Amino acid sequence: MQHLDNVLVFVKIAELESISGAARALDMSISTVSRKLSALESNLGISLIRRTTRSVMLTSQGRDYFNQCVEPLARLQEAEQILTQTQKKTEGTLAISVPMILSQGPFMDFLSRFSKEHSGVRIDLYITNAYLNLAAENIDVAIRFKFA
Repeated sequence: MQHLDNVLVFVKIAELESISGAARALDMSISTVSRKLSALESNLGISLIRRTTRSVMLTSQGRDYFNQCVEPLARLQEAEQILTQTQKKTEGTLAISVPMILSQGPFMDFLSRFSKEHSGVRIDLYITNAYLNLAAENIDVAIRFKFA
C-alpha cells in the first residue's frame, strides 16, 4: 500500500490542479510536494499527472486513481477529526473534597458554572471538615484550611 501522506498530496494536487496550491494548502514546500508525488508515481509505476510550466492535468490513470482515493481518504480524515474532537472533550468523574465553609456561596456558584460548561464531567462533591485519605477515597482535588 502506498504511503498515505503521498496519496494525500496527490489528491490535493488533483483537487486544486496545482502543485504550488497543494503545497500552500498542506503547508509544505513545493519541492516536498513534488518529491512526494514523484515517489507515489514511482511506486505505482505510472504517471498520474502531466505537468507543464503553466498547468497540471491528470492522466487517465491519474483520474482513475484519484476517483478511487478521494472518498476513502476523506473518510480517514473525517475519522481523525472525530477522534481528535472527542479527545478534546472533557469528560469523566471529578471527585472533590471541600470543608463545610465552602458548601455555599461563591464556590458552589463556581461549581455550577463549571458543570454547565463541562457537561461531560460528573462531580462527586464531599463536603466535610474531616481529613480524608485522598488516595483511599479516590479524591482528585481537596481544598483544606488550617486555622492556627
